[in-house]
Amino acid sequence: MERTDGLNWWQLSIYPVYDKQNNIIGLANNVQNITERKQREHAILQKNEALRSIAWQQSHELRRPVATILGLCNLFENYDEESIEMQKKYINCMLQSAEELDVIIHKIVSKANESEYLNDE
Repeated sequence: MERTDGLNWWQLSIYPVYDKQNNIIGLANNVQNITERKQREHAILQKNEALRSIAWQQSHELRRPVATILGLCNLFENYDEESIEMQKKYINCMLQSAEELDVIIHKIVSKANESEYLNDE
C-alpha cells in the first residue's frame, strides 16, 4: 500500500550465511514493504490517544458536576427547614450541573465517534 506522499516504509533483514565449517561466507538479505503495517500502527496510536482523552473527560470533567448535584441533594435531605428561596437556589444549581453534564456527555460521544472514524481509515 502506497502512502499518499509516495514514500514507503521498508524493513531490511540481513543474515549471515555459513559454510559446513561454520564460517561466515556471505550475507543473505530480505527486504519487505511494511508501509501498511506502519499505517495501521499509526491509526492505533491515534485511537489510543482519543480513548485516553475520553477517559480523562469521564474521570475529571464528569465528576465535578456529579459531585455538585450529590452535594445539593444531600443539603435537601438534611435540612428540612430551608426557605423556598434557598430551595430554588439549590434546584437552579442542580439544573446548571445537569446541563453541564449534558454538554460533557455530548463532547464524549462526539470524540468517541471521531475515534471510530479514525479506526475505519
